[in-house]
Amino acid sequence: MLLAQDISVRFPGSAQAAVKDADLEIKHGEVTALVGESGSGKSVTARAIMGLLGKRVEVGGSAVLSGRKDNPNLQLIGAGSQIMREVRGARIAMVFQEPTTAMNPLMTIGDQIDEVMLIHKDADRKEARERSLELLGEVGLQDPQRVYRSYPHQVSGGQLQRACIAMAIACRPCVVIADEPTTALDMLAQKQILDLLRRLCRERRIGILLITHDMGVVADLADRVIVLRRGQVEEAGPVEQVFYHPQAPYTQKLLASVPRLGHTLQAQVSDGEVSDEEARASVNALLDPVLPEPKLKRKGADEQPLAVEVKNLSVVYPGGTKALSDVSFDLPAGEILALVGQSGSGKSTLGATIYGQVKATEGEVRLAGEKVSALRGGARRRALARVGVVFQNPAASLNPRRTVIESVAEPLRTHTKLSAAERRERALHALKAARFDPQLAYRYPHELSGGQRQRVAIARAIVLRPTLVIADEPTSALDVSVQAQVLATLADLQERMGFACLLITHDLAVVEQLASRTIVLKSGEVMEAGSTKQILQDPQTKYTQDLINAVPVADPREQAARREAAAAGKVATVGESVAPSAE
Repeated sequence: MLLAQDISVRFPGSAQAAVKDADLEIKHGEVTALVGESGSGKSVTARAIMGLLGKRVEVGGSAVLSGRKDNPNLQLIGAGSQIMREVRGARIAMVFQEPTTAMNPLMTIGDQIDEVMLIHKDADRKEARERSLELLGEVGLQDPQRVYRSYPHQVSGGQLQRACIAMAIACRPCVVIADEPTTALDMLAQKQILDLLRRLCRERRIGILLITHDMGVVADLADRVIVLRRGQVEEAGPVEQVFYHPQAPYTQKLLASVPRLGHTLQAQVSDGEVSDEEARASVNALLDPVLPEPKLKRKGADEQPLAVEVKNLSVVYPGGTKALSDVSFDLPAGEILALVGQSGSGKSTLGATIYGQVKATEGEVRLAGEKVSALRGGARRRALARVGVVFQNPAASLNPRRTVIESVAEPLRTHTKLSAAERRERALHALKAARFDPQLAYRYPHELSGGQRQRVAIARAIVLRPTLVIADEPTSALDVSVQAQVLATLADLQERMGFACLLITHDLAVVEQLASRTIVLKSGEVMEAGSTKQILQDPQTKYTQDLINAVPVADPREQAARREAAAAGKVATVGESVAPSAE
């Protein structure tokens, strides 16, 4: 369907090419996965083929799109803007990583799908509407009429991504480029999208270029794999060859970094930016308190003191939407508790209620024994200062106008009376403790990689020596090798500093690596709670079983066997082998 050879991309003012001599081919009814770390050139390669990089960017090489009865073979590199407008959407379509930014917020979803057919198919309004509703049903949406009439913000992330796929296939393209199509989705929504892409590929004979950093997704969906590093192809071949017999050390590193159920985290805490000795010394420096020490109460004489207590907590939003319903748990110091569930299950709402951003409708939250709702003014600020938060998207949570060290030192300026020099010194200790290179401390967030920004967010969360850290999807937007390093850093800091950690995630492999206990939420209610080992190996509810079955594993044969087991109604629990050995 598409043969690209010697693709090269160079941005203005850059001495080094972003992509160099990259080859790829996309065949009928096959999925080709383009994998690599952030910055490896995956999306740039796809956008070069689509002509989406702009006139100032130098693009070289060849990308030939196979013709159909009414269309000859077409060279995309160097094609004029009019030709590319005719090709995009009609012969090649793209599904973007973040559907909320890919769609126009001022137009209904139906109008946007209609528009594709009005432009490329010369359909009238009635024909376009009928076809759009048909497509929305074809991609598995239960209420096509409602979604058609809705604006993008009025549907869930999974529903919106399905609508984006419907728009991509509206004109029956021969090639679909899916750029990280499941990154922002929970495991169940991700499984549904992968099943949909697989069905479209097989039934419609569409060639799919899948751009992803998730090796589990690659194992689940891909037929062929191309591994990129710094814009160059490190390795390429059939999926089983690349997974079971990787030749390049970089590919071996990527596969070793994947968090997997039933496996131990292999990432090293140190990634070369800060030595172990420096990091340990900085952690020790952070143990000196800068806030009044809280008097934590103990649940029992022999048990750890409690960092947070949640009792019968309910949250009802205006309009009657119940986000949380009668949630209760205790979290002692020194323990990691995981909250898991689908998007919209109430995980982030629970975290936001604990750190004071959302007001509880019923029930209470106690931090270090103090009832948060009863505190006012300075007392409330002091209580909440003992909670550090690591948000999902560090690019959005860090002030773009402040340098790294200013962002990390801001909590010290707000909550302590330290001098500017003392704040700077402690902020540097926090950065080194989080394994962030202190030489980058005066850069701005946009000058950092995703992993570096998340380390800054961790440093800011620990700079006051909190009793509780809430980590809300701290690695979902990171590639696998960086994700493993950030997880190892967070686990090391938690062990050394002894804070309690509430880990909010939909990634059960991450939960198994870090958390001793787990709470499973669905629609704001606790479905089950207990030790992580018990929940993953002996789930008591079908919902938890579905979450476990939806976790993609970085093993093509095992993933195929799990799909077969799920189709037969069997449950693949952690530690249970459902596939033949890779050997």
